[in-house]
Amino acid sequence: MVKKRALIASIIGGIAICGFLLFAEQQQKEQQKTTQKAVNQNNSQVTAANKPDLLVEKVEFSTAPAGNDATQVTILYTLYNDSSVWSRARPTAVGKQHWQTNPSLNWLFEVSLEVRDYPNGTFQWYGGGATELSDHARQVWNRTETVPAGKKREYRIRVDPDNWIDEIFENNNEKTAIWPVTPIEKPTIR
Repeated sequence: MVKKRALIASIIGGIAICGFLLFAEQQQKEQQKTTQKAVNQNNSQVTAANKPDLLVEKVEFSTAPAGNDATQVTILYTLYNDSSVWSRARPTAVGKQHWQTNPSLNWLFEVSLEVRDYPNGTFQWYGGGATELSDHARQVWNRTETVPAGKKREYRIRVDPDNWIDEIFENNNEKTAIWPVTPIEKPTIR
């Protein structure tokens, strides 16, 4: 009789465990459906209209003497994503292809700093790199150059120059600034 009761208790326990496992599996499936639905809604919101908007927000200079015949010029430039969407959320076809062939750059866009003798020189690449910007994020970048006395420089900063990111506005990805700046004038920014 005791063995029968133990067997019945064991069977009831097994049924309870199976019931619990089925319940847990059902709960997990429901949660997956809810999560997938939220992801689909979020993606449809992003693809409908929301895109990142990458721009060069601000350009500033600081200087220091570099001997008798030169000045050390540091250009500081602020990148900004003027959107609630991360830059990585909207790659272009070119961006996707580049990320697939260069996995170390996944999710990133390029930043380019070019310099030329002002006003008649030719822009040459002077620095840059790759980054990403979250929603409404800013990054301050800088680069230092020693400029001979009597020379003027024009700096051009471009974000996403190869168009890896699909943006709200593609026409605000570049700024230029001319150095030296006299005390009464601000940098010429176009």
